Amino acid sequence: MTDVSAFQIQTGSTTLAIDYRDEDGLAYSDQYHWFWDQDGTLTALDTSLTSSLLGTITGLSWNSCVAYAATQDQLSQWGLDEPAVTVTVSYVESSQVETNETDEDGQPIYETQETPKTFTLELGDYDGDTCYARLAGSSMVYQVDGTVRDTLAAAKGNDLLPQDVLLMDWTEVTGVDITLDGTSYHLEKTVQEETDEDGNTTETYLYQLNGQTVDIADALDSVQELSVVGSDAGAQGSKEELSLTFHRDTDYYPTVTLTFYAYDSSSCLESLNGETRLLVDRDGVLELVETLQDLLTEN
Repeated sequence: MTDVSAFQIQTGSTTLAIDYRDEDGLAYSDQYHWFWDQDGTLTALDTSLTSSLLGTITGLSWNSCVAYAATQDQLSQWGLDEPAVTVTVSYVESSQVETNETDEDGQPIYETQETPKTFTLELGDYDGDTCYARLAGSSMVYQVDGTVRDTLAAAKGNDLLPQDVLLMDWTEVTGVDITLDGTSYHLEKTVQEETDEDGNTTETYLYQLNGQTVDIADALDSVQELSVVGSDAGAQGSKEELSLTFHRDTDYYPTVTLTFYAYDSSSCLESLNGETRLLVDRDGVLELVETLQDLLTEN
């Protein structure tokens, strides 16, 4: 199942639905591809966390087979008449099929055929450190590692939300507004191209404040390297430490606003486009603030 398009985890009356999407505009960054589907409302998810959860399913292996033709009584005994967890994976299976045509050498011509497939796994009761499992509708019952059920039963959309302070494609950025201590600075981005003697061209991004170049590119890059130390969804920040609004040449999310607020002695609260959730290492934020102050006040 290398080409998964969606998967769902049902535990009791709760269903976690996750889709893979490749369209632009679903999130401010096109680096997000997994989305939590809540009745049609799509929320970007962390790529690494979601892929790890999916790997629990796609990397599944049977420990043993306990019945080749389980009866209804056995299914009930093992908790598979009403599974504790049901996982459904939708994917595309690719195969090479003959076209009944040949090439100029008389060899058969093949084409790729893509077929939608569905895999449904049911997990029942625990038996020591394993649990009973079967493919939906099958009479063959297996045992798998009990941690598989643990992981899938505990999966929640909120636990899969992005852990990135910022994912920015700098090629799309045209300028940035920076607010420090109540003072705002507007910088425009320009692109400087240099071609070496071999004809290779490199691009350097320059930011200008009031017509003067400010060497701020590295500082902006460092925003994406700030360490996440926790989360507090919906929290209210107190003092604003730093705010950056990125202007972009895109049809979607033409502006992205990132603000850091004082939270406690070791962390700052991040607000991304008005949503507060992540806590960021305070020392890293204050170091960034100091760097920006030095760079901007020189101009």
